[in-house]
Amino acid sequence: LHPETVRDEESLAVLRAVTAIFTTDDSLSALRALGIKGIPAGTIVDITSTAYRQDGGDTNVLPVGIEIEHLPARDWAASPAWHKLHSGILISCANATTPTQILYSPHGVTPRSIQARMQSPSPGKMARILIHSFDRQTLPLIGTVACGFPNVLDLIPTFQPDAVLATHDEHKRAEGIVGHLIKRTTVSLDKAASRLRQQHPHIPCVLKQLAPGECFIVS
Repeated sequence: LHPETVRDEESLAVLRAVTAIFTTDDSLSALRALGIKGIPAGTIVDITSTAYRQDGGDTNVLPVGIEIEHLPARDWAASPAWHKLHSGILISCANATTPTQILYSPHGVTPRSIQARMQSPSPGKMARILIHSFDRQTLPLIGTVACGFPNVLDLIPTFQPDAVLATHDEHKRAEGIVGHLIKRTTVSLDKAASRLRQQHPHIPCVLKQLAPGECFIVS
């Protein structure tokens, strides 16, 4: 929801053409604050409180077999920003050649947010992908901004991903007081792989950092 990005003509054309925009409470208020005109009524779906699944009804906008679910943040609630940063979005694709679950949590989500039905291998073959930051970032008073790779190691026995894709680790220029106070611990792909082998030597898991334009194929 970066205003300069969302408001360029190509981005506006996409927002006005999509059949649904899935959002949580926090991003919903930010989206409305942008005052974007031309988004069809009923297009915005808030998934904060309930899962949104395609069940064949007339009001559904997802393809059959696709589910999108919000996993609320747990733990460390004393941090004023924890619940805004540390939730997850689970996208399940049941009708793919390889059924797949994709957990997107760029700032990190703790194992307590992973529901019991997701904590063991599903019947048959199901691929699980975790999209998560590798670098750890903290701010005074706010606390943990990005949990980084230590949290990935905690999630691996719980979510049991086949692959972890790094995201949000670009070195952005922080200005003002944030630029002076934020602390960042960088974890390279090689270092992450080494720590994975040490802590979970018997769990097969691919670690990947995608370059611009690169893709990851689930098979």
